[in-house]
Amino acid sequence: MSDVPSPAGCRTCGHNWPRTRIYYHVDYGCADGLKRQCRSCANEEARRRYAVNPVPARERVRTRRAERAAHWNALWSDETPHAA
Repeated sequence: MSDVPSPAGCRTCGHNWPRTRIYYHVDYGCADGLKRQCRSCANEEARRRYAVNPVPARERVRTRRAERAAHWNALWSDETPHAA
């Protein structure tokens, strides 16, 4: 990744931010490893999506929290030997 502005810029706002992780989210499927939409546009789009329909986002959070809790509970249960 270089600090050279991309020729196309953000696909949403068109601003030519430098192609770094500061301005773009990571996407290893892209040639340079960064998404084509700048962080501020991506965050604004996510806010709009949540405002329209917050239930799926809340369900994802609840599910993920339950999965993480189960994972850590399994790791730290009394049956699991711990390092002394």
